[in-house]
Amino acid sequence: MRVLHVLDFAPSHAGGLVTQLAHLATRLERAGGEMQCAFPVPRAWFDRLGPARRAIVLPQIRHPLRDGFASRLDRLLRQAPHDLVHLHFSFALPLALALAARRRLPPLVYHWHNPPHALLPPGTRPRTPG
Repeated sequence: MRVLHVLDFAPSHAGGLVTQLAHLATRLERAGGEMQCAFPVPRAWFDRLGPARRAIVLPQIRHPLRDGFASRLDRLLRQAPHDLVHLHFSFALPLALALAARRRLPPLVYHWHNPPHALLPPGTRPRTPG
């Protein structure tokens, strides 16, 4: 099984996210599978995921509506087919469903880590880096 994780963030340090992904990849590899991760920016810790766990940069994640995230995801899946796509951010599901309406996609898992900023009370919304 080939699994693609798509995340709209890549922390500057290797913390819990990297630990979680590395554990998931290890279990998947023991079962004969492989994992690929897509992040919006490159990070020095990509190599900590291991040689069989490819990390790629997918800059369209930062501004998905303006930068053509669905089209880039489509190209990525055509280049390297996956058996499962795990989307880790709030706007991923509608974009992936729009893509799925155009062509058949592998099964999608949608994991909402954080609420959309629009649902947070005014004054508590985090600032996004430019």
